[in-house]
Amino acid sequence: MRPRPTRLVPPVYFAIALCLIVLVERLVPDVVRLPAFARVLGWASMGAGLVLFVTTVTAFHRTGTPLKPFKGPGTLMTGGMFRVSRNPIYLGMTLMLLGVGLRGGEALPLVVPFLFAAIIEKRFILSEEEFLTDHFGDAYRSYRSRVRRWL
Repeated sequence: MRPRPTRLVPPVYFAIALCLIVLVERLVPDVVRLPAFARVLGWASMGAGLVLFVTTVTAFHRTGTPLKPFKGPGTLMTGGMFRVSRNPIYLGMTLMLLGVGLRGGEALPLVVPFLFAAIIEKRFILSEEEFLTDHFGDAYRSYRSRVRRWL
């Protein structure tokens, strides 16, 4: 099954989630404050997510593989960041959102990155995996058995 084209591509979901984190931080009173070191973890998570995202996007461009999931893969990506996660771009986005939430020092916005990950998995990853299995067959099945979906 080929993933369905949609106007709401993952970066749009990322932008919505980012706005939601900021809105929750601004509009909802502090319920549970995080320890001070959470801010440092937030910056580290944002940095790691950004590096993961940029490194993976660069690898896609180098191999001529389209970023849009419904455009079809050019190459089965199994090296680099794909040795650790089958979805390093989505993981990078999630880590950036987690970092933004941690940086704010409040617990409630931390729900958003997990919702983002669940929506991305349901809306994109499952159909992408089905498409990759159809396209690459045993090579993808073997890769999928060695590498986790997220981490």
